Amino acid sequence: MLLAQSKGQGAQGEVWKEVSKTAEKMDAETASQTYQEVLKKTSGSVDSYYEALKAFEKDGTVCGFVACVNGEVATCDLFASPKLLAKFRESLLRGYALDALNAGEAEGAKKTAASAVREFLKEMESAKKNSEKLAEDKHRRVDKLESERVIGFENCAKDVPCARALHLNSYSKKK
Repeated sequence: MLLAQSKGQGAQGEVWKEVSKTAEKMDAETASQTYQEVLKKTSGSVDSYYEALKAFEKDGTVCGFVACVNGEVATCDLFASPKLLAKFRESLLRGYALDALNAGEAEGAKKTAASAVREFLKEMESAKKNSEKLAEDKHRRVDKLESERVIGFENCAKDVPCARALHLNSYSKKK
């Protein structure tokens, strides 16, 4: 999805290549090679991660997640309210679990330091200064944010200043 968002319409072929690579790496190849089929085939493994992550469902104050894999910040999803996050929580947590499974366990990986998460969030805020409008309709606007280390997408209600995005999704650029 990041490829499609960051490179526009012509990137769908790249998305299919990434899905295919993920399926092969996870021994989850299917006839259709769709992301949904990969999810179905890996659901047992994803379920075990999801069970550990879903403890957040009980906390009605959570507005987002920072997902870390092998000691590195991978992605961040922030929402305007806990109620809005609740609509996407399960698919996000399952996606984070699939990312962790896909990455495998890196040798010598450590827990992510809180300082690394704070640094990522600061970098994400800094990336807002370099935002460019990607799409707009009568109800919302989507901006692309980018810095040296972070790429993100901010979805805002059009009639409200984007100080509080409906959804802010950002990724760590691969080293």
